[in-house]
Amino acid sequence: MQVHKATLSDLGGLTKLLDAFIAEHRVYAQEVNRDVAIRTLVGCVDGHLVLKLVNEKEEIIGGFAGLIVPALITKDTICQELMLYVYPDYRKHVKLFLEYIEAVCVKLGVTQLIIADPTEDQGLAKFLQLNGFTRLETQMTKNLRRPKV
Repeated sequence: MQVHKATLSDLGGLTKLLDAFIAEHRVYAQEVNRDVAIRTLVGCVDGHLVLKLVNEKEEIIGGFAGLIVPALITKDTICQELMLYVYPDYRKHVKLFLEYIEAVCVKLGVTQLIIADPTEDQGLAKFLQLNGFTRLETQMTKNLRRPKV
């Protein structure tokens, strides 16, 4: 397995990853706007951080997209993950992928890497904690487009 910086030519493979993520995590399925998601990925490729995990055949089997921004109230530079997904058959490589993501972030001057855990089984949270991450906060969301009950 190898990790490379993604380019605009990788957009098709990254879009397939996004579709697989949505299918696996049905919580997002109702709210997804693929056009916006694709434009966001393009923006990340152009100005932030998008990495791809590829197999021996150079097929994209995983991806990471993150926004690199200065922190609001500290001196940190943050990489806020927007997408981290690896196809189920290749999940044994997630630790290596995460290590590479961290190394690239350090080279770019990032001091804090933030990764969300959208899973209900807390599997990703446990994995991240075993790899040096700590719980920062619980985020609450409210869909403001839904009619009031």
